[in-house]
Amino acid sequence: MSAMTLFLLVGGLFMGGGAALAFTWAVRAGHFDEIEDAKFQMMREEDGE
Repeated sequence: MSAMTLFLLVGGLFMGGGAALAFTWAVRAGHFDEIEDAKFQMMREEDGE
């Protein structure tokens, strides 16, 4: 196994682990609680008139 292959493998594992940690943090922080609410939000806002 060449050094470049090993470097790419380890780098990919670190990036995948970082993405998994970021997703876990976002779920625990509540960023995905009301995912369907965004499309109705503009209809609830009142006009400034």
